[in-house]
Amino acid sequence: MEISFKNKRILVTGGGKGIGRDLCKKLVACGGEVVAVSRSKPPLDSLAAECPTIRTVCLDIAANWQHTAEVIGSLGTFDCLVNNAAVAICTPFLQVTPEEIDQ
Repeated sequence: MEISFKNKRILVTGGGKGIGRDLCKKLVACGGEVVAVSRSKPPLDSLAAECPTIRTVCLDIAANWQHTAEVIGSLGTFDCLVNNAAVAICTPFLQVTPEEIDQ
């Protein structure tokens, strides 16, 4: 089966590392125009070196919602979103605080 994202703009949050990074590369291989967002610049720099067609944006989407909305809004429209950004909280389940849930 052939999967095509030709003429599709795709925003990938958490695109600098791990699953998000591999998804970015696969989406480009399937013809997509990818914008990778990550809060860490060095992984984005190496991703851009590896796949020069990927546009990278260094942004911590959890830090300030208004700033995030402004930056993402300035990037234009997208056809797809891969909402991959995450945090790892290693608190035992019954000890998780409401603040950790919000995070």
